[in-house]
Order: sequence, then structure tokens, then C-alpha cells
Amino acid sequence: MNKSANISINPRMLGFYDGDRTVRDLWRQKDVGTLTMHEKGCYTAEVSAHGVMLVKVYPGNSDKQYTDKVRYKK
Repeated sequence: MNKSANISINPRMLGFYDGDRTVRDLWRQKDVGTLTMHEKGCYTAEVSAHGVMLVKVYPGNSDKQYTDKVRYKK
């Protein structure tokens, strides 16, 4: 098959049962999404045929942390 595929992960698939998680693309060196514990809290990426993607999932929500930093910096 030479088609790209949408690959999804959710926190429970990875063994996380509480709190938000940030998804970071290690090759692009940037945060690309957030996993939350609600039912639809998954991260989906399109991966090209014969392609790979390397991500790191770590505790916290980078979007919320950034917002909090901006809010409290004033």
C-alpha cells in the first residue's frame, strides 16, 4: 500500500489515567497536540506511506501552561 494513514493515540492506550499530556514531535522540535482525559481526547497524525513519526508524550498541557505564563506575566 502506498497511501498515507491517520494514526491516533489516546491517554488510556499509553497507560495514562489522569491529567493532560502534551504531544511533542521530536524531529520538528515542537509541541503538536494535547491529550486530555475526556472521551475524545486523542491525538491524530497523518503519516505518509513508508513514513514514521517520533513523538514524546509528557505530563502537562503546553497550551494551558503558555496561557498561564502570559496571563501571570502582566
